[in-house]
Amino acid sequence: MPRPTFVHALPNEIKTRDATISLLHFKELGVSFLPLAIFENKESINQKVLARFSDVCENSFPA
Repeated sequence: MPRPTFVHALPNEIKTRDATISLLHFKELGVSFLPLAIFENKESINQKVLARFSDVCENSFPA
């Protein structure tokens, strides 16, 4: 596969922060990938955390 897809299931704020750090690390390493997020309840996640995550992952869907 020329470009792997990273799928993150995000049930809460802590997992969203962890996924943000992981995606930023892969970008820093120069890995070409397609990020995808599935949120259990997007409204329960802090808006600042969600905004940071949205900067590194533009594809997200509700569960």
